[in-house]
Amino acid sequence: MTGDIWNLATELDAWVVVPTNTCVRQDNKAVMGAGMAKDAADRYPGLAENLGVHIGKFDSRLYVSNPVICLPTKHNWRNPSKIEFVEQGCYELLDLARILSSVGDARPILLPQLGCGLGGLNWERQVRPLVDSILEGDRFVLVTQ
Repeated sequence: MTGDIWNLATELDAWVVVPTNTCVRQDNKAVMGAGMAKDAADRYPGLAENLGVHIGKFDSRLYVSNPVICLPTKHNWRNPSKIEFVEQGCYELLDLARILSSVGDARPILLPQLGCGLGGLNWERQVRPLVDSILEGDRFVLVTQ
């Protein structure tokens, strides 16, 4: 799909995957200073605080807070994204989709081009082949602008 991922999420009553990092500030809030992470933090008060606590316990695992799914693509916000993080996150997304389905939640899961914006990964060469090989089914919807 093409369009604003946040508008589409509202229209479709969908989950939104937000690429993040695993940095936590001194006040224990996750660093969400740019891109989709900043958009999510602005839209959902408390997200940075809750994600910071989650990172302290689980490091680079998915964080789920309806309708946001935070997927870390790097440790430090200053560094490029790591393809290994994207791969791990895709497997966790697949598991999450199965769990959601088992409890009757069949909403679509909207994905940006993970790690390709501020993270610097190449969508066509690095990320898309990985995403296509792991995230099966039509529940996962790529959204580009």
